[in-house]
Amino acid sequence: TTVTISMDATDIENHSSWAEDAVITISATVTDRAGNFTEGGVSTASLTIDEILPADLGISQVIGVDSIIVPGYMNSTNQFMSVSTTLSLADNTMLNGKVQVQARFESVVPFTNIGVSQNVSSGDIADGYIRTDIDTSIIWTLPSAATGEILYYRSLLTDIAGNETSQGVSSVTTMIDNVPHDNAVMTYSVLTANQNDTVTVTAT
Repeated sequence: TTVTISMDATDIENHSSWAEDAVITISATVTDRAGNFTEGGVSTASLTIDEILPADLGISQVIGVDSIIVPGYMNSTNQFMSVSTTLSLADNTMLNGKVQVQARFESVVPFTNIGVSQNVSSGDIADGYIRTDIDTSIIWTLPSAATGEILYYRSLLTDIAGNETSQGVSSVTTMIDNVPHDNAVMTYSVLTANQNDTVTVTAT
């Protein structure tokens, strides 16, 4: 026969030895109706107390990937936008945690998940950031996506214990501009020149 006994957060927090990072082990005493009892050994299962939220260290960089790269812009040649979410070097609870990048355009209030959540590796923590590559086709599906709009970002950080931090809006933004010039007209200050002449070239 298996008996299940549930505990909630209050039960655990009321324990006299409760403390952040404390490890709680569990055992049980089984008593029959005649009063005979058996004290069980310590369970192999344990609980680690962790109620500290991941630090909000912001997004350090968003930059286009492929072909022509211009910081602060997403142009028609960019296949991906690479988002770098900063991680604390001292927070090992983010190891095997997750980072989900979100975005919205200036005229839209709610943020939307873009791309898939990333699993945090030891290498990511050592680097101090985790990189998420977002296909630009996903960005074009966001509400109000259009040339001339400004894209805002934040990330959701979830540590291995399930504590979640919703970052504040990042100061790093992206201007959408995927419309090339229709044409360019070149004019020259002089039509013929020798080696001593200065020629001014104007493109409009």
